[in-house]
Amino acid sequence: MDKENLQENMNAAKEKAKDKYAELKQTAAEKREKAEKYISENPKKAALMAAGIGAVIGLIIGCAVSKERKIELYDHN
Repeated sequence: MDKENLQENMNAAKEKAKDKYAELKQTAAEKREKAEKYISENPKKAALMAAGIGAVIGLIIGCAVSKERKIELYDHN
């Protein structure tokens, strides 16, 4: 592959990446607007959902840390 073809391929890849970035940026903006609308229309439900998700994440992290500590305790004996 010569230098000219390599440059063309690089330029094409760069344009494709720019297009994909713009597409993802637009999708993210739409999702954010949809979420903001849902939260403003259902503040109590949104708060409960967020609390529930946070509790689940906390339990997962707590279990992972607890298992890790148990492994450390067994390794020392």
